[in-house]
Amino acid sequence: MWLFFWLLLNLKEPIIKFPVISDSLTNGLKIYGYYDNKLPMVRLRVIIKAGSAYDPKEKEGLANLTLNLLLRGTRNFTYSEIYNFVESFGGRLEGYCDHDFAQIEIVTLKNYLDTMFFLLKEVLTAPRFAYEDFIKLKREISGQIKTNENFPSYILIKEFLKNFYPPDHPYRHLPEGEINSLEKMAISDIKNFYETYYHPNNYFFILVGDFSFEKVKEKIKELFGNLPKREIPKIEIKSPPFLNKPKMVVIKKSDINQSYILFGWPGPRGNDPDVIPLRVMNFIFGGGALNSRLGKLIREKEGLAYDVGSYFTRRYFPGHLACDLQTAIKNTDYAIDLVLKEIKNLKEKGIKKEELQQAKRFYFGNLPLSIDSYNDKANMIREMAILGLAPNYLSYLISEIKNLTCEKIDEMAKKYLKENFLLIIVSNLEKENLKARDWEIDFIDR
Repeated sequence: MWLFFWLLLNLKEPIIKFPVISDSLTNGLKIYGYYDNKLPMVRLRVIIKAGSAYDPKEKEGLANLTLNLLLRGTRNFTYSEIYNFVESFGGRLEGYCDHDFAQIEIVTLKNYLDTMFFLLKEVLTAPRFAYEDFIKLKREISGQIKTNENFPSYILIKEFLKNFYPPDHPYRHLPEGEINSLEKMAISDIKNFYETYYHPNNYFFILVGDFSFEKVKEKIKELFGNLPKREIPKIEIKSPPFLNKPKMVVIKKSDINQSYILFGWPGPRGNDPDVIPLRVMNFIFGGGALNSRLGKLIREKEGLAYDVGSYFTRRYFPGHLACDLQTAIKNTDYAIDLVLKEIKNLKEKGIKKEELQQAKRFYFGNLPLSIDSYNDKANMIREMAILGLAPNYLSYLISEIKNLTCEKIDEMAKKYLKENFLLIIVSNLEKENLKARDWEIDFIDR
């Protein structure tokens, strides 16, 4: 045990080697590669800057629907044929839609990479967009939304986004959209969205694994190099404003026996210089599970919650900083007061030098582990590509963390943990269960 603590106390900043090779075609298609031959496989991703932030007004969920319909069949292959083909080579094909991007991923053995490139071209350039698939997919997504509405944690984040971001803000809804917005969509909306955003100058190809970058580039050029670039509509999203006073929204759900609580504040965009000190501040405040201030106070000392923490959503446009926890209904008010007390303490008294050193040790030890697997590496490259971060970003990150001071962390707490926050509660609470506060308060009965 003593050896463990000795190593922890003497942990130095790591030397990060993350040799990403990048290039682009004349039509604007970007390629990122990371060579790793530990396994004879390749993780191939196509990132399209066409996530749910690009959904048209009243068509929330269109980006997600378009991506998933792409994988439901091409002019030459049915849905079943596509997946059976990939699985016959021991591979895997998946689609994923986030706020900032849509993603198609194929995991394959290296010997079949060229074959998967041909399939990928078929999916991206020759979608079937059959009406019967469109109707079936809408029904499936609507059914999943209905199922999710039974889970308090889903209601919590959904209502948070709706109340936190202003009307018409692209981050105001979850990528899957709403049932009523899905019902309004026509097959023509899918085709228009595809024709608007699915072009080579809006693609990032990411490969991690055992492959030759030059051979891959030539294959991509052969298959995708003749696709014409198109003008992609640009959007600009400002940070949501701070509230004039604290606002609490209580969603009453009668079939649960605890309170699900979420605080939120506006945060910076993903490539803002504040992101690094803000992440370290967040670790000290609530990001470090048992070692954070919230973890020690609310979980260990008071025993009010098993799960309590804070996080920062890092996105291309300004996101949010949040703190969430679950506790017994009778402890709701007390738990809220403890969070607010700790925020006040953090802002007025600042952090201790030992807390900063512990946070630095965590990042120095955790960063190499966070980019260990092929999936981790692909995620990091995707983040760097989407946010426009420099190739040496990880070395820069370590250097910045090493040089952080207590004063800088205190500055972040005062700048972002404002008194005027949004508080969402999903619980079987009555108004009389909560003490009177000088806040804007809404009760919603589900």
